[in-house]
Amino acid sequence: YLDAYMAATTVDDVPEEYHFWNGLLGLGFALGRDVTLSDFIPVYGNLFVCTLGRSGAGKSKARNHLTRLLAEALPHDWSSPVSKGVRKVSSPGSAEVLIHNFQEPVMDPAVPQRVAYDAPVRGFIDFNELSSLVGRASRTGNVTVPTMMQFYDMEDTIATSSMSHGAKEAHEPFASALTTTQPKALRGLITKSDDASGFLNRWVFAPGREKQKFAIGGTQVDMTPVVPKLEELVGWASSFKARERMEWDADAAERFTTFFHNRIEHDKKRSDTDLLIRLDLLMKKLILLFSANRLSRK
Repeated sequence: YLDAYMAATTVDDVPEEYHFWNGLLGLGFALGRDVTLSDFIPVYGNLFVCTLGRSGAGKSKARNHLTRLLAEALPHDWSSPVSKGVRKVSSPGSAEVLIHNFQEPVMDPAVPQRVAYDAPVRGFIDFNELSSLVGRASRTGNVTVPTMMQFYDMEDTIATSSMSHGAKEAHEPFASALTTTQPKALRGLITKSDDASGFLNRWVFAPGREKQKFAIGGTQVDMTPVVPKLEELVGWASSFKARERMEWDADAAERFTTFFHNRIEHDKKRSDTDLLIRLDLLMKKLILLFSANRLSRK
């Protein structure tokens, strides 16, 4: 799948790093909660990605390729309570709105006016600018940022309540997020409060090496060859039984343990910020995604 995604997208003049991380987001959506990597707390394939680049670098263009692919390969089926499609959640203004988008009420056939349960939803949280999201952390009473952290942590139930909106509750949601920012803006963001820092270390900040721009016209990106690859991943992920995990083989476990102690822990201790605190979790997410890309259960 990743080979097909990169082959389709890198014909344009957008930094290839943007396409790579967006491709991983698509892979994670195909897995949803069906595939997890074995650990003390199971590891899911969801990611929060922030693409870094100056205005006009192609961050929005790269996002559009992913959005188009998801619409073709993983459209959300509003008529099915067990849809494995992806629902687009664009710039939610509050935690209540965010959670509401991950609610899929299923009515009780015996009592049509009563909700029997809420079905799981796979959602693509899309913010145009990271600064607008992090800025909400300082607003009194706004809990969008801590709610986003719950989505990243893949909590089974995410809920909020208020006098104006009532109670909102999402069950077993799967959420990945994509946003953008410019390097100069990022420097100001990482000086925010501790709450914002706990939020920021859940993100991958992906800079991109700029390519030569097309002076006239450009190349059309055809996502058609990628669609069956992503659909195949959904079918493969659905073959996992309940509570079945992707397991580590002995060699992989040994190599990761060595890398963890020699590099990850070493870098964490040397860092004067908390931005690397979840680096080992990110590595495990990547191991899960790359293994799934090969349709490997180990």
